[in-house]
Amino acid sequence: PGRLGNGCPDGSFRPKNPITRGEAAILVVKAVGTPVQTAGVHSLGSTWGNVTITSSGVTLRDTVVGGNLYITGGVDLGEITLENVTVLGEIVISDSIVLRNVNAPKLIVDNIPNQQISIRVEGDGVIEHTSVRTDAYLDDRTPAGYGLSKIALEGEDGLSLNLAGNVKEVTNLTPKSRIGVASGHVDTINVDEKATDSTLNIASGAEVDNVNLDVATSVTGDGDIGHLTVNAPGSTVTMLPDQITIRPGVEATI
Repeated sequence: PGRLGNGCPDGSFRPKNPITRGEAAILVVKAVGTPVQTAGVHSLGSTWGNVTITSSGVTLRDTVVGGNLYITGGVDLGEITLENVTVLGEIVISDSIVLRNVNAPKLIVDNIPNQQISIRVEGDGVIEHTSVRTDAYLDDRTPAGYGLSKIALEGEDGLSLNLAGNVKEVTNLTPKSRIGVASGHVDTINVDEKATDSTLNIASGAEVDNVNLDVATSVTGDGDIGHLTVNAPGSTVTMLPDQITIRPGVEATI
């Protein structure tokens, strides 16, 4: 176990030696950190290290997590709530959740394939970067300047991301994927050159201020686009944006 802290007694680390059962147990304890295993309202105050929520029916409130916060799978939307929580590391979720007045530098959304995660964000917290690596539905109900500042769809090919509420900036980096704006308002959607063969659907009544296409993209729906920028050939857009900027030499069908 010494080499998991300050090394072995002789000062060496011996990284190629087989790990012992005791060392493996220490690794698990350090990774899990403080477990929350029972339903109900929990307030941990200021806790250093990681925190892991493994039970449904949990509300974690008025807590500062010095490490990462892990939410394991098997929880339905509304049964896990974070309220007035600050995480200094990353929030890693594998199931649906409500985030209310939550602050963190990064949120990672991941799960097994073909299982959608639902996330609702409320209040005045700020999560700077959100990495979506699974099918997901994000409902950001926070005002401008709060909520999920930057969202990136960056998982395996074929993912689907649906948006609602007051969404700020979204970048698609995933080939053969789909982004759908079901309702509400989005400041900016960027379709990166990596997101080949992807689609964007803006439903009737939904609005996107800025759509930037850096790769051929099919944009469908009856929603509204404020400013469309086309930087690559081969895009088709079914609605007429208020403003259109097309890079010289590029063709698109609007």
